[in-house]
Amino acid sequence: MSSHKRTYQALKTPVAILQYLQSVLGSEDYQDVQDCVFEHDRHLQKTQQQCKKSCSEAFLYTKACSTMFADLHNVLTMHCEFMHVYNKLFDVSCLVEMMISSTSLQNQNQNQNQNINTDNGHLDETQKTENEKIAVQLKTECFQQRIAEITVRFHKNLREDKEQIANTNSQLRFSLKYKTLSRILHLARGNEECGILPENAEIDKRDPTTNKTQDSLIDSLIKHSNAYEALKNKCMLGAILRYTERRKKRLETERDQTRIGSLRVNSLACMNGLEDDLIKNAIAMLQTTHSQNDMKVKITKTLEKTKSENILLQMELDSVLTKIKQIQK
Repeated sequence: MSSHKRTYQALKTPVAILQYLQSVLGSEDYQDVQDCVFEHDRHLQKTQQQCKKSCSEAFLYTKACSTMFADLHNVLTMHCEFMHVYNKLFDVSCLVEMMISSTSLQNQNQNQNQNINTDNGHLDETQKTENEKIAVQLKTECFQQRIAEITVRFHKNLREDKEQIANTNSQLRFSLKYKTLSRILHLARGNEECGILPENAEIDKRDPTTNKTQDSLIDSLIKHSNAYEALKNKCMLGAILRYTERRKKRLETERDQTRIGSLRVNSLACMNGLEDDLIKNAIAMLQTTHSQNDMKVKITKTLEKTKSENILLQMELDSVLTKIKQIQK
């Protein structure tokens, strides 16, 4: 019997395959493989403890994978939602800024028109006030409609991205993409996230002295055995666990560093609160501008009325003084 066949017959369990890999892989490669397998086993043990009852290996494996990919989807979805809420807040702030600029320009034009009206005779103040009320109402409705459009677009894009996350990060997709040990190790190390490994490359760039991959170092009979496939699957699942934890920490760091101006916004609640305040203040500004115009009209009317009454009082006073002078004569 050939040595290849004897080796194949001896290595019938994942543990035996792991021991075999120690003899053919470099120390760093083997350490990463071992860490991924242990990571998978810890997750499997944790899942078994959470079940709180005896269960079959098939059920335990299915449950562990379900939990694992649910955690991955939650991490990616949370970040996706955070970025969409951030973009929504940015869109709302741009809309408010545009509205403020438009309102300021319109107020300047109104002031110029008022100066012209002062020279050419006053318009009917009641009609002017009514026109201002209608203009403010139309502006408020237009602003609220634009906010609604931003909200609808936000929900549509978020829903589509969540579906894409679920579809592109399934267990089947990972199994098809990471079929070789070299790609699994790149996933475990995070090389692809840093742009080190091209989409279809298999060469380990850390070893410039050879063009061999980790897979090419393994005997072909071993690579086609069920025990090797079982070990490789454990290694892939362990790499996904490491990938999920790494993404979670990186995304948490990115959120902690997110700022709008000098204000730190590291949660959805914080950004939603900012958006609500921004919308309320913008609408209040429209109403306040209108209220100021109303107050200006009332003050102008009061001044004109007072001026008119002062003229009548002055006329009466002049008449009394004239009568007094006549009596003195």
